[in-house]
Amino acid sequence: MPEATLPTEWTAKPGAEEALGAALAELCRWARAAEPGCRAHAVLRAGSGRFLTLGRYADARAAATHRSTPHFQRIALAAVAGRLLADQRTTVWDAAEPDTLS
Repeated sequence: MPEATLPTEWTAKPGAEEALGAALAELCRWARAAEPGCRAHAVLRAGSGRFLTLGRYADARAAATHRSTPHFQRIALAAVAGRLLADQRTTVWDAAEPDTLS
């Protein structure tokens, strides 16, 4: 099974930029530390309220498991419940060429 990349775009509601950025940074730290199939996870920022989390996983199954982890449930879903998000979009991408993101 090919490696999977999980880019997710997050847009903060006005006034929630710093809180969302901190929550996403925590989510990435937990993913790297606690998910066996996670090869890398980072958060990037564009402008004041736009973020991109980029997860690299061993395969699509490991990427799908990410959303059911306790830290995802606690952090990402709390961001939604806490009204930090204006928008969020996720797409799972399979590597077309193995090991190109190493």
